[in-house]
Amino acid sequence: MQVNLKFTLFVAWLGGCEFVEKGAKRYNSVSSGLVLERVGLAASHATSSLHMLQGRRPRATFVTAWTQDIGGLLAAAKTHRRKRGTSGFVMTFVVLVAVLAFISCVAVTQAQGSGEVDSSTIGVGKNQSSSTQLSASERFSQTSDTATSDVSDVTRGAQRSITVHDPEPVVVPLAVDETNSEAVEMAKKYCTLDPLPTARHIAPDTADGTWSTGVASAYSIADNDDGKGNFGVTATASGIELSHESITVAVPESESWRLGQICEICYDGKVVIATVTDTGGFAKYGRALDLAPGVYKAFGCSAVSDWGTRTVSYRFLS
Repeated sequence: MQVNLKFTLFVAWLGGCEFVEKGAKRYNSVSSGLVLERVGLAASHATSSLHMLQGRRPRATFVTAWTQDIGGLLAAAKTHRRKRGTSGFVMTFVVLVAVLAFISCVAVTQAQGSGEVDSSTIGVGKNQSSSTQLSASERFSQTSDTATSDVSDVTRGAQRSITVHDPEPVVVPLAVDETNSEAVEMAKKYCTLDPLPTARHIAPDTADGTWSTGVASAYSIADNDDGKGNFGVTATASGIELSHESITVAVPESESWRLGQICEICYDGKVVIATVTDTGGFAKYGRALDLAPGVYKAFGCSAVSDWGTRTVSYRFLS
């Protein structure tokens, strides 16, 4: 409950003056006046402390005024100086102390209940934090700075990823005879089937001593014969049928023991991994290999006549 401190002190001042004026007729005014002046001085100190708690500068209050006025009144009163006991003086002093205690309690209660809270800081010790009001432009500036920082971090991350060295260059075959699991395994061993997008494609080193150079011709079902003068057949020396997409080769009849082997053919820096499935009598024409349709098509030719005869590098893989 809010109590007006000035109003309370004013009422106490009026009551105190009336009470002491009556008491002065019966008690020693000089002694009582001195006592009350000391009480007024103590009240002044108490009031100054109270004002410091409320955050105001110490100043003269009604408490000091009415106690000092009562002391002066008693000192100046023209009363008879009869010798009395001290019981009446003690009673007066007790009543004044009780009034001062009541006023002090009310004032302290008001100071505790109505004091302004400093909202600039919240918390205690390490937990103290500042409560600062930011304008809309300041909040926008902070948000922009944060966004710029995030973009800078992303940009730096992208730059770091760009500076990573590219993978080693690899040999990637144009075509592999996937009907033969051994051909696939040899392709994985000597080439790269699934290179990284940034990997550079290169030609194999055909000068490493494992390669041979020779002329290669081409054939298809139309000009394939069964050795008895019958053309347009799919039969081969290995028993595996020839097709328009076969990634296979034929070797000279003198090398029939190579049937089933894996042959790597390199032309113009490009590689095809094929299976030896046939033989032919083309050695007398100075040819080393005869390419099935799937092989010369992988090198970019659409027909036997388009390929003709070309010099290639080749080796047999094991």
